[in-house]
Amino acid sequence: MSLNWRRACALVAVTALTGPAVGQTAASGAGQALFTADADSKAGVKQVNCDSGYGCYGEGAPCGPTCDLGVVGGSMLGRYQVFGGGEWISLRSNLSEATAYRELDLNEDLETLHQFDSEYSGSYRVFGGVRMAECAAEVRFTYSSFDTDGGFNAPTQGDSTATGISYTAPLEIVPGEGDTLFGRSSVSMDIYDIEFRKTIPLGCPLSCGDCGDCGVCADPCGCGPFCPAWDITWIGGIRVADVESSLLYGVDRDPANSALSANPGTNTVEFDGVGLRFGMLGRRYFGRSGLVSAYVRGDISLLLGDVTNTASRDPLFTDVTMTTTQIVPVTDIEAGLTGYLTQNITMSVGYMLSAWHDLGHRLEYDFTAGTPTQIVSADDANLLTLDGFFIRAEAAF
Repeated sequence: MSLNWRRACALVAVTALTGPAVGQTAASGAGQALFTADADSKAGVKQVNCDSGYGCYGEGAPCGPTCDLGVVGGSMLGRYQVFGGGEWISLRSNLSEATAYRELDLNEDLETLHQFDSEYSGSYRVFGGVRMAECAAEVRFTYSSFDTDGGFNAPTQGDSTATGISYTAPLEIVPGEGDTLFGRSSVSMDIYDIEFRKTIPLGCPLSCGDCGDCGVCADPCGCGPFCPAWDITWIGGIRVADVESSLLYGVDRDPANSALSANPGTNTVEFDGVGLRFGMLGRRYFGRSGLVSAYVRGDISLLLGDVTNTASRDPLFTDVTMTTTQIVPVTDIEAGLTGYLTQNITMSVGYMLSAWHDLGHRLEYDFTAGTPTQIVSADDANLLTLDGFFIRAEAAF
């Protein structure tokens, strides 16, 4: 075998042996940790790709996102990365016009309006998409299914003539002596989001002792590739939402009051809308390898659709219905912590807040009225709010 052929074979062998280690320490897409085969590293982890994941910098690399995947390595699909995941949410809802019942105390000359009690219920979200490493961007689809419940139970109505205390529920439900008012509330949401995200690394690199320069990407400490300690992500997309909330009012009649109507009444709000969504996510990484990070995200959506309000109770109540076409603003805030479990899997925990403007229950009652209806106005300045804890898992390949 000639000398040139021997040199060629040796080069191929060296490339085959060293290639995987080089690829594993290169940036391969958002949300994927970097692992190396170096003997000096602990548990195989030497550096992570932050969550921006767009260009961890090695010696001689330019500052800023790196787009040349031929230099920094590639993912399973070369220039793309597939990801997916889900989350479980312990969620509760509140309605700004969710009047449960009126308590009138003539002895104290006091009128108290009680509200529905909110309860935490299980809900979920699932998501998936594709990341484009060379553009520091991703396309994501998310489906959210939110279901919450609540209710109330008023004290049993006594002899109001003797006690001076009486109870009245909306939709003209009046208990007799020995009766008990009750109510149930529910909120159901199906939300579909299609988003485009663009990430921009910011700030100094993650800590490497006392040396290093924010303006220099070459690491004089020999710590290997590194990432900025901060990044921000701009988010834009389309949201489609189907929302329904209902309040049910009823009365448990004492057998002595069997002649009185015990029919329940309902007040519902339905909304189907579509619109644009915009937001920003900021993330801070901790430690030399950035395996743990904290983030805050804020979004606002403007959804155009039809809102239908309905109040009904048979046979005595005069039913009311109202449909409007309007823009519903939605504000979402989320904060949490993210950590790597493996090279491809992350886990996040946090708290979320969501406010749907003008989707609370609008009907206002005058409890002294009875002919032809208790309802005296429909206020549009009200909220449907959601809040709760979540735990999220994501896998990226």
